[in-house]
Amino acid sequence: MKDFFNKDNFFFGFISGLVITILSCAVIYLIIFALKADLIQESKAFLFAAIPEILLMRWYAKMKLLKSMKGIVLCLFITLGAIIYILYYMGHFANAFNWKL
Repeated sequence: MKDFFNKDNFFFGFISGLVITILSCAVIYLIIFALKADLIQESKAFLFAAIPEILLMRWYAKMKLLKSMKGIVLCLFITLGAIIYILYYMGHFANAFNWKL
């Protein structure tokens, strides 16, 4: 099983980053549902879905599997960009940039 994760391939790194992000988003969604919280108000919690992906990226960097790590980095930027865009579209950053000049 350990040999399965030791592949040095860009596409494998991207797919593994995508799978771990989807699984962590599902776990966060189940936690929000179990606590009976409002999904719209607690949607910033989905930023924590990137933490397992960062840990996976660190593990691949430590194992010197750089092609897989590059795939995970690309998936990480796409994931964080999409989450921040969705949060901005939902209005979570509406009053964050009221700078006085």
